[in-house]
Amino acid sequence: MSVLLAEPTYSRSRIVDASITVLIVAKDPISKSGIERHLLGMADIEVLPPSVGCHPDVAMVVADAIDDEVVGWIRTIRTHSPSRIVVVASFTERTAASATSAGANGVLARGMADSRRLAWLIQEVHRGDALTTVVAGDRSTDGVSAHRSTLPDPNSSRPVHS
Repeated sequence: MSVLLAEPTYSRSRIVDASITVLIVAKDPISKSGIERHLLGMADIEVLPPSVGCHPDVAMVVADAIDDEVVGWIRTIRTHSPSRIVVVASFTERTAASATSAGANGVLARGMADSRRLAWLIQEVHRGDALTTVVAGDRSTDGVSAHRSTLPDPNSSRPVHS
C-alpha cells in the first residue's frame, strides 16, 4: 500500500505535483526569456514549453504595455482555457481596467517584475485569493470582490508562499 501512495500521479503525460504550471506568452523573445529566467529558480513554479499540449494553471502575458493586442490575447486565453491569467506590462488605470475586464486575474507593473513579486502574484492568482489584483508602485488595488494582499518586499528573507 505504501508503494502505491509513493507513486506519482500522471495527467496528460506530465507528473502532477505541488507545482503551479505557468505558460509564458510574450510579444518578444527577450521579455519571455527574462520572465522565464526569474521563474526558473522557484521551487513551486514549473514553466511549461508552448508545445506541452495541456492548459497551464496560470498563463502569463508579458508585453511592454497593455494595448489592444494584449487585451485580445487575454480574451483568447479566457475563451479557450481554464487557466488563470497574469499580465506583466506597463499600464495606466484605463488599460489595467481593460485587461481585467477582458479576463486578467492579476496585473503587475513591468518595472516591478522581480522573482519574488512574480511568484507572489502567481501564487495569489492560482489560489484564487486575488480575483483581480493590480500592482503598481508600492500599492495593490483590488477589484470589488477581490481579497487585498500585501505586496512582498523583495529584500525580505521570508518565503514567498504562505
